[in-house]
Amino acid sequence: MHNRIIHIEQDHIGSRYDYTISHLIPDISRTRVQSLMDDGCVLSDGVAITCGSKKIKRQCVITIIEKSSNNDNIIKITSPKPENIAIEVIYEDKYIAIIDKPAGIVCHPAPGNYEGTLLNAIIYRFGTEGIGPQCRYGMVHRLDKDTSGLMLIAKNTNSHYAFSKMFLPFEDKAITRKYICFCNNTPDPKQGTIDNLITRDPRNRQRYTVLGDETNNVGIKNITTSHMDMIRNKRFFKDNKNSDCIADINHSGARRAITHYKTIASHCYSAHKTISMLECELKTGRTHQIRVHMKHIGCHILGDKVYGVGNNRNMPSWIDCIERQALHAYHMEFTHPFLGKHMEFKSKIPDDLASIEKIFQAT
Repeated sequence: MHNRIIHIEQDHIGSRYDYTISHLIPDISRTRVQSLMDDGCVLSDGVAITCGSKKIKRQCVITIIEKSSNNDNIIKITSPKPENIAIEVIYEDKYIAIIDKPAGIVCHPAPGNYEGTLLNAIIYRFGTEGIGPQCRYGMVHRLDKDTSGLMLIAKNTNSHYAFSKMFLPFEDKAITRKYICFCNNTPDPKQGTIDNLITRDPRNRQRYTVLGDETNNVGIKNITTSHMDMIRNKRFFKDNKNSDCIADINHSGARRAITHYKTIASHCYSAHKTISMLECELKTGRTHQIRVHMKHIGCHILGDKVYGVGNNRNMPSWIDCIERQALHAYHMEFTHPFLGKHMEFKSKIPDDLASIEKIFQAT
């Protein structure tokens, strides 16, 4: 039986280990998590965690040891192995590399995908000298399996720390990330900002959904940048006794998500139906954020089998045959914290999505 592996992102920093683990693995209760900890079966970057109430201080990889049925107490932790998987490197210095991830490759090893991942390719291409599992072997952020485009890889511990901070929401020295997506319908208005809370869908724990303004425990108007700063500050929970609103957000697992979007072009494929080409800029980096936000405004991304509406008989065949979500991370821009240079990178739209783009060029 495989060990369970989960990756702790910036969103979970400041939360309890037991709550976070049970939230990410719904079939394990917090009581069960503590029991596993008592048996030494919960590890953070290879180090056993014994107290479930301990707060998460940084990004890490959690391993849940699943013992065999014969109660074998021998625990074997296997590290990701290097694999000769071709990855396109479009920029590299001694601190970072910018790669162009193809669609169809998983970023991290996980149940069902322990080999052939982007992490295996990164270890092979860049090695592990100067950066190890505590820094996820240089993986600063990630893209969904079927999302293509630009990713930043750190090559040492210092650069991993510096760039991870730049990916945090609401940081002044942030990284600009823009995506191209092709979606059903045309947004109204054609340009705007989606700003709400995203949490796991209680009906399907593999998906995320928007926590609406109608909830009693929190409203969007009550969430501000300063509040988010306080969420990341453990002293706020300790010292502030009037933090019901923030506590409810933390308890529900909801996180503020902001996406700026603008419609580049629209195409009518029938009398009243359109598809659109959008540019989306992330101000936060929540799991499935663009996919959830596009569905929320009634413009699900074409080919999205999780958040889309499935096959649509009225769609032309060149739309209906898309095998993955039509989402591509095409633009990344930042000021290099070590070189002091302003850098900008762009990725060409891959062939499978370029066929859709041609439709807009022809109209």
